[in-house]
Amino acid sequence: MRPLILIVEDEVDAAEVLALVLDQWGYDTMICHDGREGYQLAVSMLPDIILADYNMPHMSGLQLAEKLSEKIATASIPFILMTALYEMLVSTININIASVIKKPCDLLFLQKVLAGISVKPSVRRLDPLKLSA
Repeated sequence: MRPLILIVEDEVDAAEVLALVLDQWGYDTMICHDGREGYQLAVSMLPDIILADYNMPHMSGLQLAEKLSEKIATASIPFILMTALYEMLVSTININIASVIKKPCDLLFLQKVLAGISVKPSVRRLDPLKLSA
């Protein structure tokens, strides 16, 4: 089973390029374009990793990370924050974020970050009918 990454990025083209690259690297992806929708998808789908932009409509990536860290079901999901404001943000973040990546995104650095994240098989994506068979 391929790990599932939730991409939360308001720039549609950037999200689609990330999804294509991640697919080539062996990940399944879901895309949404604002923090509120990202929160709903994270809670309902429990992805293996969340890759979110900092500056988005309705809820910033940092607010999304904070809100997800408050829920037991989502607190342990590795969260990668992408931002053009890297220098300003990296020293002020005080929640559990796996990595902060400077935008524009260095794909080789992202690949190294993802390789360092241990992904555990998740029950959430198993078909209940197959569990009973």
